[in-house]
Amino acid sequence: MQKWDYMFERLKAYKEEFGTFTVKRDYADHVLHAWYIKQKLLYKHPELKMPQEHIDKLTAVGFYFGDGHKLREELIVQEWLELLKDAIANNEKIVQNQSYTYKGKKLGTWLIGISQANKKGKKLDIRKRIEETGFDYANTSRTVENVIARLIEDLYKAENPNKLDWRTRFFKHIKKKEKLDDKTIKDIEFAWEFHFHEKPVWGKMHPGTVDRTAEWKAYRKSEGRWFPITLTNGEPIKLHHWVKRKRESPRQMNRIKGKFTEHELNELKEAGFPV
Repeated sequence: MQKWDYMFERLKAYKEEFGTFTVKRDYADHVLHAWYIKQKLLYKHPELKMPQEHIDKLTAVGFYFGDGHKLREELIVQEWLELLKDAIANNEKIVQNQSYTYKGKKLGTWLIGISQANKKGKKLDIRKRIEETGFDYANTSRTVENVIARLIEDLYKAENPNKLDWRTRFFKHIKKKEKLDDKTIKDIEFAWEFHFHEKPVWGKMHPGTVDRTAEWKAYRKSEGRWFPITLTNGEPIKLHHWVKRKRESPRQMNRIKGKFTEHELNELKEAGFPV
């Protein structure tokens, strides 16, 4: 057997074992790797001509003469496209967000990645192939209404929901009430009244900073401690969060430091406050 044919058989054996003709640079058989690279270089050489018989044999078994990295990238794209086609065929509600998965694969994250690359003028060819599957980016993006609908669904499932926590979750997605459609506004208000027995407060909850030092001192006198502020049926929730911020921020604590006696400051220090 000629040397070329011998190496060709070794390459086929490699493919049988690893599922690819791309011989890795760190593969133990350095001779095979060098031969593999040589076939690609010889095929592209402007002067040296590769025997047609060799070209035919390599082509027949599926040898790729181009850049192996580009081939792997293309195979990955094809896998995602096939997954997307399958999702569409099964009438899956495909959503562009990082939490959306289909058959255990983060399809939503991949779609977002392509969309973000498109904004920089990259991967436009992949965008075209995605749209050729029938997928419409415009109708599957994660709008504010989509997010709110999911939050409302989660709120109905929640047991003993904390009003302030849920307000934070809702309103970090809402910049202005006027930008929401009427249905979303009504859904929010109905869910909020159902759980918290009051209408939601749109916009800022407080016009300015409220000093609760006197209320805090009264709590200390009543309960015998500065911290933690124990909640009963969700109250005193405002004092709870006000005190918590003072404990976490030396700057905020310093603003009210002069309102305490030396004895009170020592107690606060022992309770973990930055005084």
